[in-house]
Amino acid sequence: MAAVQKSVCIIISNEVNTALIQGPFNVMTEHFHIQTEDLNWSSKNVSGFNLADINFTARHSQFIGLLGPNGSGKTTLLRCLYRGLNVANNMIQLEGQDLNSYNRQALAKKIAVVFQQQPEEITLSVDEVLKLGRLPQQKFLVPEKKQLTLQEQQLVHELDLEHLYHRPYRQLSGGEKQRVMIARALIQQPEILLLDEPTNHLDIAHQIAVLDYISQLDITVICSLHDLNLAAQFCDELAVLKDGRLIQQGPVADVLSPALIKSVFSVNAIADTHPINGALRLSFY
Repeated sequence: MAAVQKSVCIIISNEVNTALIQGPFNVMTEHFHIQTEDLNWSSKNVSGFNLADINFTARHSQFIGLLGPNGSGKTTLLRCLYRGLNVANNMIQLEGQDLNSYNRQALAKKIAVVFQQQPEEITLSVDEVLKLGRLPQQKFLVPEKKQLTLQEQQLVHELDLEHLYHRPYRQLSGGEKQRVMIARALIQQPEILLLDEPTNHLDIAHQIAVLDYISQLDITVICSLHDLNLAAQFCDELAVLKDGRLIQQGPVADVLSPALIKSVFSVNAIADTHPINGALRLSFY
């Protein structure tokens, strides 16, 4: 990960529980921010899609990329991690505690989510959408600040939103909406940020700028991506899914082998080193 650039608009938990967590998670989980053990989930519709025996881990402040072909289960796994889908007790633990034991407000203080598709019906201005991110942390009966804080203004600057601040959200392009929602999620002050294909609508300059900025924040990021080279450049670890199963998780160089790429994505690849940033680089044929 690039040198850490701490942002004061992010709340980080520095507490480490050194106790051995008892129960179905029979390993010491103090190193894991969020993890699953034998996670299974089944769709009740006609598609019949399943997640099967997913053992996924994320340590504090890691940037983990979720990779896989279309329909592999990336979005479904993300939805399980923020309880957008119902899973059985003790299949997912957040900081050593069953995810299902958190109430909605407590969960919103810890996890922020940016969806792949943004809602079209929002009638608010950009500044009003951004301020929605304050709601999980807002104290009861404490008046809301009308202006953005200095930390929030810095975040808006980093994500290139200053010129959009007073515009209606509905009038923005897809990429502009995506950046607004990423900023809103960060204003939420999460400890974990879940991103579902955040570069999907962004031009190449904003793809690099947004991922570079997020990769330097001292928070845990779990992000689904289709661009393997962007994943190799910015992620600490990669987790590859196919047909609802976790094929491999680990460091970038260990995961993105030509053999795995051929097996999972059905394409040939050659790996070398990027001459500028030193990241693993893939060429496909």
